[in-house]
Amino acid sequence: MALLLKEEDVRKLLTMDVALAAMEDLFRQRGNGNAIVRPRTRMAMPGGSNNLMAGWVGGRVNAYGLKVYGGPRSGTTRPMGMIVLLYDGSNGVLLSVLEANHLGRVRTGAAS
Repeated sequence: MALLLKEEDVRKLLTMDVALAAMEDLFRQRGNGNAIVRPRTRMAMPGGSNNLMAGWVGGRVNAYGLKVYGGPRSGTTRPMGMIVLLYDGSNGVLLSVLEANHLGRVRTGAAS
């Protein structure tokens, strides 16, 4: 059974220190050729768009994930309903479903 982390769970668990360490490790793995980040895919629809991002990291983690979110065509409203699906990279088993609005903001800050 996959672990479901609601927005409030992510807020409690994800500190900036945790995010900074994870991003540093991810950038190192990517530099070593042990991670893949796919370009964002956007699907335009009437009144908005659907967005998909995906990545994989090997090594001790060996996981891949998908981030999916929608947004209005106008840039005046923040996208809502961000979801991350995290899978085991060795067997494709779904590990976790995360509500990811806070996660996305913290990751963006940590990557900067």
